[in-house]
Amino acid sequence: MAKKANMEAHWGTSQASGAVMIESAERAVARAERPHHRTPMATLVARVIVTVSLLMGAFSFLLGPNWRMLWGALVLLVLAGPASAVLRRLGYGQS
Repeated sequence: MAKKANMEAHWGTSQASGAVMIESAERAVARAERPHHRTPMATLVARVIVTVSLLMGAFSFLLGPNWRMLWGALVLLVLAGPASAVLRRLGYGQS
């Protein structure tokens, strides 16, 4: 009996334990039916550009240093922001 009273105090209800379980199951089903939120295209494009830029920069140091490749990586890194902003304005960002 003390366990049931403890559970009722924990859940803040005076319902039987079966009703509490049904209530929590309904909440779990409602949570599962929410739409899946995908990562916006603008974010994915920015991530890919930044990753390619950082890899280019790393390889430019391994190859020499190769200054042209390093400057190209820097240009790509700087262009990642405006590319993402343009895609967001075109409607490929988060709404």
